[in-house]
Order: sequence, then C-alpha cells, then structure tokens
Amino acid sequence: MNTEIKEVIVYTIKNEFEKEYGKVQHIVKSCLEGMAGFKGVHSFRSCSKANQLMDWVVWDNYENAKEAEKEFEKHPQFGLLMNYLEEMKFSDHFKN
Repeated sequence: MNTEIKEVIVYTIKNEFEKEYGKVQHIVKSCLEGMAGFKGVHSFRSCSKANQLMDWVVWDNYENAKEAEKEFEKHPQFGLLMNYLEEMKFSDHFKN
C-alpha cells in the first residue's frame, strides 16, 4: 500500500539573503517539480527568525521521496540554492 508522504525541511538562509527568501523558495520548487512522485510544496517563513524557512513537500510514496532526496543534489539549480543556505536544521519524512 502506498501512503502519501510529507517531508518537512527546516533551513536557514544566509543573513545577507534574508530579503530574497522568495527567490530561494522558487529555486527549491524548480528543483522538485520534475521529480517522480512530487505532488506539491508549501514554503513558510519563520515568524521569529526572518532568515529561517520551512518547506512542506508532499510525495506520492516513501520510495519516491527517498529517491528524490538522492536526486536533489544532482539538479542544476542545487548549486545556486546552496549559495543561499547557511544551514540545514532539520529534514524528515512523515506519514499518516
């Protein structure tokens, strides 16, 4: 049985790019859109830390979510995204 998977990623962008969080979110979405099993992404900005973001990614199943995790770093936009990031704080997959 395939179960829809929610992936939560919390990360911090460099202070000098704080006002460009929209661009960072666009890069993340462009990296994910063509991956097998991708169903959508919602990005959120922290209320207390302007440079901290959270992405809520929905996958059709765990296998595709794990494969996308491996493929993400091979995406042409990944290098650009890494220029914006200060640190990756948390990432995990969840199911109902």
